[in-house]
Amino acid sequence: MDRVISFAAGGCFLGTLIAFYLNNYQANPFLLFLLPMWGMVLGISLARAMKPKKVVK
Repeated sequence: MDRVISFAAGGCFLGTLIAFYLNNYQANPFLLFLLPMWGMVLGISLARAMKPKKVVK
């Protein structure tokens, strides 16, 4: 669970940086909210996809 939270926070942070880098959030204020949200969603899905599989002997 810690990895999921850290990936979500990292994705949210990267989404915020991209929104500030694009500098288009004055024209589209939802960009400042949507990019961090989708970064968080992608971070959570990436952390869940990287979860190690249990090997059954």
